[in-house]
Amino acid sequence: MFLYINSSAHAQQNVVTPNFSVLAPDGWIYKENFPSDSNIILTTNKYASLLNTNEAAQSLLDIVERGVLLELGIDGDFRSENASLEKYVKYFLHNANDDDVILQNTTVGGERAISVFINGTEMANTSPMKNVTGSINSMSYLFFHRGEPYYIYYIASEDRLNTHLPYLEQIVKTFRFLK
Repeated sequence: MFLYINSSAHAQQNVVTPNFSVLAPDGWIYKENFPSDSNIILTTNKYASLLNTNEAAQSLLDIVERGVLLELGIDGDFRSENASLEKYVKYFLHNANDDDVILQNTTVGGERAISVFINGTEMANTSPMKNVTGSINSMSYLFFHRGEPYYIYYIASEDRLNTHLPYLEQIVKTFRFLK
């Protein structure tokens, strides 16, 4: 189910999951449980037609290549007993070169977090997947809450990254844990 957000002046939609809530930016839509049960995908109304529930992987690739994508949720792929935030960041960055990454300490939802900027433009110079990574950059926030790893992941082409960055910052500022 897609929820289209009213794009009148300063309209925002409160997105609520069992674990957290955020304010979705004006002019954006969100899709719950896409492609997994533990996350939310947000994109601008302009790219909403690219989200196809029956072709989740292709939909995400289309949005990444042509639009802007913001994903947030619990990272079900990362499992480690007594893991630290630094270990989670290392896991997240397993394919990135140190020269293409900028890390910064911050907070999200009252939890200690690390923001991660990955310069996909530079990474593509050495990547075997130049056609996929191309000039795609990302900004992520990684953090734990009650032992669970969470992420907020923003990905856009180099020319769209800064245009939509204020929306990522809105999501980060309005992120609240519910339990």
